[in-house]
Amino acid sequence: MNIFSKHKIVSIGASFLQLTEGLKYTKKDAVKQILINFREKEPFNNLSDEEIENVSEILCKFNEPGYYLGSLISDCQSENSVNKLTDKNLFITTFIGELCSKIENLLKDNKNISQKHFLNLKESCLYIIKNRKDWEYISEEDLSFLCSYKGNRILIDFANQEKNIFDLIKQIIHQEFIVDDGIILEKIDDFDKF
Repeated sequence: MNIFSKHKIVSIGASFLQLTEGLKYTKKDAVKQILINFREKEPFNNLSDEEIENVSEILCKFNEPGYYLGSLISDCQSENSVNKLTDKNLFITTFIGELCSKIENLLKDNKNISQKHFLNLKESCLYIIKNRKDWEYISEEDLSFLCSYKGNRILIDFANQEKNIFDLIKQIIHQEFIVDDGIILEKIDDFDKF
């Protein structure tokens, strides 16, 4: 990604925040407004009202629609084509980007744990929970601990010796998608297998 692309993504992200936080637009309306503003330029003048509606409907389901929109707009300008915005696989492409971002964040946490020399799986998982945004540690018992994510209580059980750090990562991602992106899960038939 070049400097121009990064600047474009940041600029569109800032515009998105100004619309949603400053002017109280919904996420969907903010995405729509940015696309309408870009429609005055090539290649975005090729976008139909229906395509703009579709893109805004898809992106508003995600946590960071401004970031994804910035990335898409930057790519479209580089390629001089709106194909990435009108792609029938836009939802799944964005979903995979969101999923990869969450996994990358969790793996960074795991790297930090190994550098801190935690040896016990339970202690490692507890460290991740305590240092993850919107997660709260509640209590601990012999082979489990109770935590919550945005008010949802989750029991992390260590009685099964087969459990490992990837089971926790999967559970964290699943909870974050249920609470933050519940609509997304409706489109994934079997999230656990996905």
